[in-house]
Amino acid sequence: MSTHTPGVWIATKGEYRGWTIGEASGDSRAIAEIPFAAHWSVHAERYEADARLIAAAPELLEALKAFVNDIVPNSPKDPLWEQARAAIQKAESTP
Repeated sequence: MSTHTPGVWIATKGEYRGWTIGEASGDSRAIAEIPFAAHWSVHAERYEADARLIAAAPELLEALKAFVNDIVPNSPKDPLWEQARAAIQKAESTP
């Protein structure tokens, strides 16, 4: 199992570099970047949505794990539960 950068992540739009996803603690390391491109203005809303989704990933993963492990631990036959387990495995496994 791999581990991701802990903590709350935030997405910020830079003036020249596009969107940067980093730790809310202010650590200067970028977790992910969505750079500006020639077609930036055409897909600006999509890039912003992507940046916000990436920034929410740690919180989404924790909520999904709580759902699977705490809220419905006795429902492994449910297709939604299986889908949630598969998403957790995808997020936590090494390629």
